[in-house]
Amino acid sequence: MFSRRALLQNSTLCLAGLGGGKVLSTESEAKPLLRVGLMTDLHYADKPPTKTRFYREALAKRDEAVEAMNREKPALVIELGDFIDQADSVEKEIEWLKTMESHFARL
Repeated sequence: MFSRRALLQNSTLCLAGLGGGKVLSTESEAKPLLRVGLMTDLHYADKPPTKTRFYREALAKRDEAVEAMNREKPALVIELGDFIDQADSVEKEIEWLKTMESHFARL
């Protein structure tokens, strides 16, 4: 069974191959047929980090990704994963979601 990470890596390679090599070409006249931006699993939360999650850093990571997408101008951007992490209340989750959406809206 594939992990989600393996699936994303292999999917990206497959998508890159769809352009007949032009997507990865260094020739100046070659233009990709379709540019797609992907983002996933930032898990923003206003809570301390754990061993593998750095929740509060998600906003800066989101902003960096949005800047890159705005610079590269893909035809579409797909958010594949979780904007926020689980909270102790729905109200808190909605608050975190609004925070992340305000950053994502700059795209």
